[in-house]
Amino acid sequence: MLFLVIGPPNVTHTCAYTGFYFRGNGSYPIECKHLNDGPFVPQIALLGIYTSSNQQRKIIRENNKMKALLILSVLAVVALATARIRRRQGDSKPNIIWFFADDYGYQDAGYRNSDIHTPNIDQLVADGISFTNAYSAQQCSPSRSSFLSGRYAYTSGMQHGVISDTAAHCMDLKYNFLSDYLKELNYNTHASGKWHLGYCNKECTPTYRGFDTFSGGYSGEGKYYEHTTFQGMYDWHNGTKLDRSASGIHSQDLIEADLLNQLDENDGTPLFYYAAFQNTHSPMQPKPEHEALYDDLDAPSTRKKYLGLVSGMDAVIGKVVAKLKEKDMFDNTVMN
Repeated sequence: MLFLVIGPPNVTHTCAYTGFYFRGNGSYPIECKHLNDGPFVPQIALLGIYTSSNQQRKIIRENNKMKALLILSVLAVVALATARIRRRQGDSKPNIIWFFADDYGYQDAGYRNSDIHTPNIDQLVADGISFTNAYSAQQCSPSRSSFLSGRYAYTSGMQHGVISDTAAHCMDLKYNFLSDYLKELNYNTHASGKWHLGYCNKECTPTYRGFDTFSGGYSGEGKYYEHTTFQGMYDWHNGTKLDRSASGIHSQDLIEADLLNQLDENDGTPLFYYAAFQNTHSPMQPKPEHEALYDDLDAPSTRKKYLGLVSGMDAVIGKVVAKLKEKDMFDNTVMN
């Protein structure tokens, strides 16, 4: 098993639309290395920091060289780890499970903050690899589009913000998703949770974009139990059809049930599962047992509810790990 934790840095922010990198009051152009010649190759940006000193600029250039070497080193580690997994499993393709949290704070895990109850995430980090210098968009739709397409949002027209419920557009259909490419490699592909990449026509929805199955909501925000948007529309689907049976069941429980079911039904075919949690997006509606973990924490009620959603997500991850071990799939699965 290879577990990767990817998180943004604490004090920097990239503005993909203008192509500038901001730190303090200064800016310096991003040098973007676009690697688009092959299928689903992520793009890497080597970042410069504003400075008025020639000597400092020289130091920054040298640091950027070191950053590039570090990136190559990390990719080499991942490649070697994956090769080890494949050798142990008779050269079989690894399963891939990607947990995608929503509005989740960088520091809000037990291995970074002892006040927070995330024992399953903590254990996976202890046994895996933690990438702490990664960058993501600050909003839902751009970050999802980047993950699934392998492109910075500004290269696909997704940099302008979130896709609203009434928007007459979606992530451009000319871009293939990771799920499309994995289908070409004979993977079973599944998605659950929050889509938020547009649904103005059926071709924009998950089962038309490389996923065999989908259980979740198309919208960007909704209630955790009722699955209604702020406009009052019911939004939980099984494929392209409304699933009224989900009403009254917490979304993290629905994601958990679908993911565990897919693992139970797996016949040995390599599996890609995209678990796009609604946690920890507003409204703050954790399950009571997870909110209760923070009864004694000296913090505002909203903070406690938010942390309840964090711990709820961790509980689902723990059950997935247990199921992978039960099914003897754990050593051949990459979780992110």
